[in-house]
Amino acid sequence: MRSLIWLYILVFISCNSKTNENSKIQVQNQSIKNIPEKETVIWNTEHVKISGDSSGKYNINYASYKFEPYLNFEDYTVPIYKRNQAVIKLNSHELARQYKTIITETYNKEGLNFAGRYCFVWWGCGSPCKRSAVVDLKTGEVYEGPTSSLGYEFKKNSRMIIINPPDSSGFFDDCAFCHPEIWIWDEDEKKFQQKEP
Repeated sequence: MRSLIWLYILVFISCNSKTNENSKIQVQNQSIKNIPEKETVIWNTEHVKISGDSSGKYNINYASYKFEPYLNFEDYTVPIYKRNQAVIKLNSHELARQYKTIITETYNKEGLNFAGRYCFVWWGCGSPCKRSAVVDLKTGEVYEGPTSSLGYEFKKNSRMIIINPPDSSGFFDDCAFCHPEIWIWDEDEKKFQQKEP
């Protein structure tokens, strides 16, 4: 008799928990249906774009800002190295040993692409995460580059680099890891230094 009572209790609890799960799913589905399907730009100026729901219920979903660089690539131009590129010294830095494939492939394929005599190499390290290294074409030495969330913008004849560059229209989203930063390669120290506005 006790076994029968325990069986009844277990069946009752099991059915009741499934009913609660179904009601939770229905509530979640109802709340999802209330979210507007398309976002609209509710504020747009030369420097700020704000998107959201213009009905007022969900107001602002995200904002984008115009990146106005306080330095230019032209401020840090350097002459271009025109000799043969050296063999990479994989023992010159721990990064070169850990990521030798991507560094070697990019170095051999692209060659000089940064600061007059360097090959800037970057790769993904998670989402959102990018790591980088710099290879000196003259000596083959490898140096550590800055970490980024959304990528890099750099030029062959400039020591300046933009970390987390804006989109093609010059805007970036307002999030903790989206803000563009300007860094400069210090030729004497052989490392990057961030330049604050």
